[in-house]
Amino acid sequence: MEPEADPDSRAFTLIEILLVVTIMMIAAAVAVPVFRGSFRGLALRSTVRDLVMAGRYARARAALQSRQVALVFYLDRGRFEVAELTAEEKEAEVADLVHDFEGADLWGRSLEKELQAAISYRVNPLISRSTSAGVKIVRVTTESASQEYEGSAWVYYYPNGMCDGYTVELADKRGRRALIAVSSYSGTPTVEYVTGVGR
Repeated sequence: MEPEADPDSRAFTLIEILLVVTIMMIAAAVAVPVFRGSFRGLALRSTVRDLVMAGRYARARAALQSRQVALVFYLDRGRFEVAELTAEEKEAEVADLVHDFEGADLWGRSLEKELQAAISYRVNPLISRSTSAGVKIVRVTTESASQEYEGSAWVYYYPNGMCDGYTVELADKRGRRALIAVSSYSGTPTVEYVTGVGR
């Protein structure tokens, strides 16, 4: 004679357990590629966030310290830094720069250019960051071409809250791109993400 099943004891059958495990495996197979793609995009978004914060810090520092601050991009090294600029006069007297009563000079350069040449800036780095792994700075476009040097670009923030308008283009290994455009008047950044073609 077989023992009677206790009506209060409940258990799962082997088929029910296999069915639940199969459903969980299907859900995991669908979810893993989605999560993997979001983690890949995380590096690009993290670099965009770091650059936007560096620009805001440079603007605030320039206004609070009443000094010119630069946001420097090193394209070859994938780095950017915020640096405070302190004016230093070179060994030149203003009287030596004035050449005649008319204000024109004998060497074909204006008095203003001579005065600018007599002042240099000491660069004091405040913060320095690298882009996230797999993300590179493709291009930095500024309003003034003279601010773009071999492998680097300088953007200036002024004590009045304004900056030189600029655009930064970032790209990751999968071809995703981000464009950061910063207004010269308000310093407000706008970010646009572009996915890679055919990826």
